[in-house]
Amino acid sequence: MTRFFVEQEEDAVSETHVGKIPPKLYIDPNVLVYYLKPRYRRDLAEISKRFLNYIERGRFKGVVSTIGMMEIIKIIREILVEIEGVHNPDDWKREVDEAIKSIYGIENIQIVEGKHDEMPTEPPEKFHFSGLVRQAFTILRNYSGKTGEDRERQGRYVHDGLYPMDALHIALAKAIGCDKIATFDQDFAESKAEIPPLNLIKDTW
Repeated sequence: MTRFFVEQEEDAVSETHVGKIPPKLYIDPNVLVYYLKPRYRRDLAEISKRFLNYIERGRFKGVVSTIGMMEIIKIIREILVEIEGVHNPDDWKREVDEAIKSIYGIENIQIVEGKHDEMPTEPPEKFHFSGLVRQAFTILRNYSGKTGEDRERQGRYVHDGLYPMDALHIALAKAIGCDKIATFDQDFAESKAEIPPLNLIKDTW
């Protein structure tokens, strides 16, 4: 596949990790969104680019889930419509296609679906006890988060903690044997007993 990144720090990366099994990192969709849409947070985009370059050099093995890909598509569409004012569905499709091609073009990234148990057909209330959804539901119950002040609306409060999709990412990352979750999201710190987060801003990597 075509390499998408300038080969930086090649000697340091290759010499340090010769003969070692690279850590298997589940990539939170926000890392890829900042890489794909760098104009909104150029600081985070540069960190994402350097991290993905390390993956291409073999320092890490990256994992992206199809669930994560769907989340990336949703966020890109929201950015196009709500921020960039793009209202032509053909333009959405073109941008999404380019984003997916870019992700598939990154070397040493594995696209996975994970292991899913057969979904029960009835009764419907048992749905959340099936496969990964059951695990995610348990994670949400164990790490309920807290309330926090809304930064955009003074005097209002919001939930501060894991979102349901975050819990699903954790469950999937565990199921496929990832060592950590690479992320910018501090909410994963609460559930570090499930799988440790690699905070690309705060942690050394």
